[in-house]
Amino acid sequence: MSIETFPVDPNKEFTTDTATPEYWYEERRGRYWHQNRAGVWVDKSEAQLRRWLKQQGKSPVVNVKAGETLSEIEEMLIEIESEKRVFYAGPLAGWPSGIHEMDGGLVLVTAQPKLLDPAPGEWPVLAELLENLLVDEESQVDQRPQFYGWLKHTLESLYNAWWSRGLCMVLAGDPECGKSLLVDVVKVLMGGRCAKPYRYMIGQDGFNEEMFEAPLLIIDDENADTGIKARRHFSAEIKQIVANSTGRCRGMHQKAKTLQPLWRIMVCVNMEPDNLLVLPPVDDDIADKLMLLKAYKRPMPMSVRTQAEQRVFWERLELEMPSFVYWLLNDHQIDEDLGGRFGIKAWHHPEILRVLDEMSPFMRLHQLIEQAILGKQACWSGTPTELEQELKREDNGLAKDERGWVPQPAWLGRHLERLYRRFGASRYDQVRRGDKRVWTIFREGYVPERKDEE
Repeated sequence: MSIETFPVDPNKEFTTDTATPEYWYEERRGRYWHQNRAGVWVDKSEAQLRRWLKQQGKSPVVNVKAGETLSEIEEMLIEIESEKRVFYAGPLAGWPSGIHEMDGGLVLVTAQPKLLDPAPGEWPVLAELLENLLVDEESQVDQRPQFYGWLKHTLESLYNAWWSRGLCMVLAGDPECGKSLLVDVVKVLMGGRCAKPYRYMIGQDGFNEEMFEAPLLIIDDENADTGIKARRHFSAEIKQIVANSTGRCRGMHQKAKTLQPLWRIMVCVNMEPDNLLVLPPVDDDIADKLMLLKAYKRPMPMSVRTQAEQRVFWERLELEMPSFVYWLLNDHQIDEDLGGRFGIKAWHHPEILRVLDEMSPFMRLHQLIEQAILGKQACWSGTPTELEQELKREDNGLAKDERGWVPQPAWLGRHLERLYRRFGASRYDQVRRGDKRVWTIFREGYVPERKDEE
């Protein structure tokens, strides 16, 4: 299976310059960077760097007799600021440390993912954990191929320094079923760095710099906003992260910069309908960018009743992780029919999809139409504006809060489009008359009378 990557030649942007100068200037924050003796990148203010250079034997004094107008230290600072300039310095999701070209300029990646060393071996406890979480023998649903394919594609990108797109992974299950434990496992496999960007992704926070440092973005049973506005904003951010190669990094009191992080999103939610509503509506725009897996609640492979037992269990998982990574990278093959533009095709557990469908605004509209209109007549025709008027009539049988919920005609039109895709023309049909779109809504099982053609 071919993996879509960018750039085509990954070594072009991921290979670090072996002749990296000792000092680099970050224009975004006005800081100077260099590697210490341990190879760790550290930053300094101008005053700190002056003291450092003086300690290294560089002269801070201007030799007027020799015709100098600048000291040796000042000349070095000018050279660094003009010739060794980067527009971003810091960890950057998925990238190895060093100097890289990006968006027409240079970036300095100061820390890279701490990936495990793959090693052949067995991983029986981890295998049992994954089987218990992702396989349901009663319904004959095995979600491991989807999870393995998603994780293999992700790890290949990290270990081979390929930038790639990847689906948003959703794990929905009962409380304490182990979904958060699985996220912790993925966090270690992806290098240990994660961020929680939910507030930014629903429009409640304007700064997202933390996201750019971590390849794994986690949304895990937070104080979720289940309003349709927040869900739509969340949907737009997921599409941006999954489908686009770059993102705008916005830090407080700093100019926004365009960077190219390697991101994967994991969302953990409880299976109750109210909790699932943190997820965006699964419409045509986002359906192919979501992997919806159900996590089943079964006993853990080892006893975890006490903190000591939990620690032993986790240590066993850590011991098996290098062998699991080796198997994914070297032995596991993604079936050809599962491959897709994001490494693997989107897949949606039918139970999650059913609950989201039942809780969606367009299905609520469908229920109100059946109650207020189709309970009295077999079919109805009109524009979205006329439908709004019909549903807001005080004598239509709807409660006051139900009538108050009815959205504006523009939103009604969008919901009717989704109902058409959901039920087909036998329930929701439309024709255009001039500049208006007229809908005909039929009661279930109703067959309209048709005149024979003369």
